Amino acid sequence: LVSDLEKFSPDSLSVPEFRSGTDYTIFSKLSNHQRLGEPDATSWNLDLQREFHMTDDAALYHPKKTRGLVPLVEGKQFHQFIYPFAEFRYWVDPTVARAALVSARLKKIKALAEERNVTAAVKAQDLSLDYQSYRLAFRDVASSTNERTMIATVLPPNVFCPHTVSLEVVFHDTVAGGALQLNRQALALVQRLYLVSVLNSFVVDFQLRQKVTAHLSFFFLYQLPIPRLAETDSAFRPLVERAARLVGTTAEFDDLLKEIFGAKATHHTHGERTPEGRARLRADLDGLVARLY
Repeated sequence: LVSDLEKFSPDSLSVPEFRSGTDYTIFSKLSNHQRLGEPDATSWNLDLQREFHMTDDAALYHPKKTRGLVPLVEGKQFHQFIYPFAEFRYWVDPTVARAALVSARLKKIKALAEERNVTAAVKAQDLSLDYQSYRLAFRDVASSTNERTMIATVLPPNVFCPHTVSLEVVFHDTVAGGALQLNRQALALVQRLYLVSVLNSFVVDFQLRQKVTAHLSFFFLYQLPIPRLAETDSAFRPLVERAARLVGTTAEFDDLLKEIFGAKATHHTHGERTPEGRARLRADLDGLVARLY
């Protein structure tokens, strides 16, 4: 039915491939939730971007780690809730990378100010950049024949990514009340952890396998129906805490764990590193997310 296509894929009317009537029934029920790309003034929202390009920005990448350089994180170097997952191939000078990002950001701010007819006397030091924060990331390269189609995690601060990694936009610049507002954050850390727990779930994987072939573009993610729970919802905190324990297994995530569990939390006390413990938490998350739908 056309009404079903409008419900499943409102932007493209693409036809999902169902192997059974049961698949159709499940997919229909999942699609009752608001899509991730639909703006919601009453809740949290997600915007996506890519940071650098593997070829166009190759001059930024160093094949050997030397003092002061930080990792370039490619898609194969993280897995579901796991960072790092593989050895890094390239390293980046954060000063040079920041300069490139600041230049692009200032151009966007200037265009925004001109469009909205506001003053934009912005200096580089006024800007908070996304690499300075924890942020959601997922692999661009995907396939319905892989063990999992969606591979997402939360990356620590002070790493950069090429175009094979899709990233959350952490800091936004807007105009409100006739004035420029810099460095506005769309997601709190708890919302970021909630979202990664849902994206890595079996339920979301089921939905993506009906559509994705080789690449997991922004379009596919924005089309996902995702329950936008509030922090006050009783189902929210159990998901956040399990995701934090799966993500927070190295010292880079100690600040994340402290924000979730308290000032004494570290990757030693709260990070789950054993295969058995991680499998149990993953199974918990799959069940809890399925219940949301």
